[in-house]
Amino acid sequence: MDATEIRTRLAHHTGSTSFTRHARSLLLTKGVVDMAEQCRAWCLVDVVASYQRQLADEEFQLWALAVADDNMAVVSYSGRAQEQEPHLVGDPV
Repeated sequence: MDATEIRTRLAHHTGSTSFTRHARSLLLTKGVVDMAEQCRAWCLVDVVASYQRQLADEEFQLWALAVADDNMAVVSYSGRAQEQEPHLVGDPV
């Protein structure tokens, strides 16, 4: 599956009224669950889950995934309260 096909399949996810619980306390939107299932990328969800103790006070979190030309994935995070540029989370996955 290429990036264009992934974007097309996930484009209709613009908000959620229901959530799926993951790793006891992490709530996932339908779009995140669909992305993880379609791309076989539950490891990315696990990366986000692994940072939840550090980010427990963040009411809102925005996570981004970038894929370089060499297919290396980089996960970044920014929070609404921080009003800052996203920063890299750990080493590339």
